[in-house]
Formats: sequence, C-alpha cells, structure tokens
Amino acid sequence: MEQLQQFPWASYRRFVGGERPDCLACDDWLRELGVNDTPEGWLGYQYYLGWRTADPAGQEREKKELTRGWAIGSPSWKRDTALKYRHLLGRHRLKAGELVELKELEWAEALNGMLEKLGKTKQDALREAKGSAWKIALARQLRLSTTATNGWIARQLHMGSASSVSVYLCQMKKRTTWEPCRPEASPT
Repeated sequence: MEQLQQFPWASYRRFVGGERPDCLACDDWLRELGVNDTPEGWLGYQYYLGWRTADPAGQEREKKELTRGWAIGSPSWKRDTALKYRHLLGRHRLKAGELVELKELEWAEALNGMLEKLGKTKQDALREAKGSAWKIALARQLRLSTTATNGWIARQLHMGSASSVSVYLCQMKKRTTWEPCRPEASPT
C-alpha cells in the first residue's frame, strides 16, 4: 500500500491524503464495494486492495474487470468525455466493442436533440405504438443524419425489431413516392 500512496499518477493518494479535487468522485464505486468515504472506509478499501493483490486469481479477475470498455464511468460521463475528446479518437485504436459504444453515444446525443425538438421523450416512445408516425419520421432522420443501425433505433424508440424499422421506413418511402424499397421484378 505504501507504494500505491507514493505513485504520483494514481488517484489513491489523493483520496486518502485529503488533497482531493472536486472532480475526483468516489461515492459510486465505493458504495459498490460496501465502503463509505470515511477514514474507516478507506482503511477497509486498503484491506480490500491488499487482499486482491495477495490473490493471483483475484488479480487476473480485477484486471479483466478494470480493462473492459474504453472507459469506466457513468453513461453521462462517458458521453461527455467522448464528445469532448472526439477529435482525438482517430489517433487511437479502439476495440470493436469500444467503437460501437462511442458511436452509440453519438447516436444517443442526436436522438435526444431530435426528441427535444419534437417535444417528445423516451417515455413517450415507450407508451406509443411501435409504428407511430413521429417515431418513423425520427427513425428516418436518424438514418439520414447518423450511422445508427435499425436495431439500435428499434431499441431506443421501442419500435420492435430491426426488421420492423426497415419495414416502417420502406412503407414510408412508398407513401412519399420515393423509389421502391426493392427492385421491381423485370418482365419475363
């Protein structure tokens, strides 16, 4: 534990040393461990860390838990961080799941803006029919302005399945005199 307290890049020493900036929040993850943000709680956390480092199998589990995803934090923190540093992401290789998560954060931001403009909420989407005209229009706008998948749109707007969204969008195309959804069969 002494080494951890001396390591300049770890937040641990700030938590136990009292020089904690406001941005260094710990309540959520301490609560998950059953620890309070008190001197006694931090002693318990020190014990927990000592126990984890003494158990090689525990170390491996901890490593897997701590390295999943591109970041560990609340969904809103991840969204804000991803948006703030979006310009830097091209320089780093992300795992497939991490890239999907970042794209979904962008899609969610777009969807939230569209819902706000319509005066609708996700609760409205839950209450109203899967094929509501406003949902179909929103799905179309998301498909035109983002790379959001039909499956993601279906889950967010409670429209059934990905294929349901495809059908709704196809029907909308036909009603608005767009080109047919499927090529017409050629005369034989």
